[in-house]
Amino acid sequence: MSISPAKEYYNQYSERLVYRPFELQDINRWEAFFNDNPSLEYLGGKMLEHLSSLEKSENWIQRQIDRQKNGVFGQVAALDKKTGKLVGVGGIIFRDLEAGGEYEITYSLLQEHWGKGLGTELANHFRDYLKNVVGLDSVISIIHVENEPSINVAKKNGMVLETEFEFMEMPVAVYRATF
Repeated sequence: MSISPAKEYYNQYSERLVYRPFELQDINRWEAFFNDNPSLEYLGGKMLEHLSSLEKSENWIQRQIDRQKNGVFGQVAALDKKTGKLVGVGGIIFRDLEAGGEYEITYSLLQEHWGKGLGTELANHFRDYLKNVVGLDSVISIIHVENEPSINVAKKNGMVLETEFEFMEMPVAVYRATF
């Protein structure tokens, strides 16, 4: 069952981050995510291997802009409250899996912001949004089985390993938080 997000979904904040809709000018800043990033192999990047870093960024951001225009959940830009600079992306995506529809919490940060607890802050914020605003009783994160940093974020977000399968041509683990 797919739920449409309320308008405030695309304009929120947490302790250190402001979440807002993507804008086309974010493409150049997000391009850095695709340069020399060892975590790209965990994001289903094989489908985009043939694209330049700029094209990957355009593709990623345009998908999120389209999701918002279509009235569905998507990722938002995560900005540092103090500087206003883009630090990453994240949010909620509906996944139509074989076992049924699920809402996934997603998070990706620019490398310069790794290890500061921002991924956990972002994930916790959107977990709480799904629980308290949307009223769901559980949420998942789909993570490549070798992506230890993202697995650690999921665990800090109160998630536990539920199952493993292949998704987007990768071996993934599904972590779930139940409320």
